[in-house]
Amino acid sequence: MYKLIATDLDGTLLDSHKSISVNTKKVLLDLKQKGIKLVLATGRPVEGIRKISNELQIKESNQFAITFNGAAVFELSNLSNPICTDTISGKEVKILAQRGRDLNVDFHAFSVSRGLITEKENPYTEYEMYICDLDASVVDFHEIEDDEQFYKFMFLADKEDLDLVAEKIDDVREVYSVVRSLHCFLEVLAKTVSKGNALISLCKELGIDVKDSIAFGDEENDMHMLQVAGLGIAMKNSNPKVLEIADKVTASNDEDGIAIALETIFAEV
Repeated sequence: MYKLIATDLDGTLLDSHKSISVNTKKVLLDLKQKGIKLVLATGRPVEGIRKISNELQIKESNQFAITFNGAAVFELSNLSNPICTDTISGKEVKILAQRGRDLNVDFHAFSVSRGLITEKENPYTEYEMYICDLDASVVDFHEIEDDEQFYKFMFLADKEDLDLVAEKIDDVREVYSVVRSLHCFLEVLAKTVSKGNALISLCKELGIDVKDSIAFGDEENDMHMLQVAGLGIAMKNSNPKVLEIADKVTASNDEDGIAIALETIFAEV
């Protein structure tokens, strides 16, 4: 019997209008009532999941979310203190920022103490602000303190330019975890960070065997989570790399894919 469902948000739980469908919400709330734990697993900051956690009624104590692609796990009744974090330093962020300048792409980063910061206004940071419902500060990255801690750094560009960036940073991949979360976001995190490792840690915290979990996702940053879960399910609209490694494929995020998969799974158990 599966005891936990972890789901990515954008492109997975949320449809193209950034909403949870009525049917998917009903299925998830019914399973929550039966004692199945619902975990949001996202690249977003914790501030960017408030509306969704409220909709799914998972903001009380002993309810958790994996945020920043696994760099922080929060109990949703205590958003000021993550139960675990894995960060990179300001010194590292300054080096990555110079790489962004050299590659002629935009960039921003999530500071543990200051939130979202960017060196200049740009449409990609504005999109991050929109989908996560948060503000950003414009700062000179040269002046970041070496010991300031960051959840992640992000290269920002349109798909074609970011594809080229991805091909030119093999040296960065040797030191960090590098994942594509959206077509315009290429994220750099501490080497041990992934949604999969965060799911393993959270299951251990909850006394649940990770093999008793189901995970849903659509992008590269979801792959490790789908691989470590007992059942990893890709959306039909997923990145081809995700489709290759998934245990199952369900309908798209605009076709109630999560609801369809869960209704089938829990009808069988």
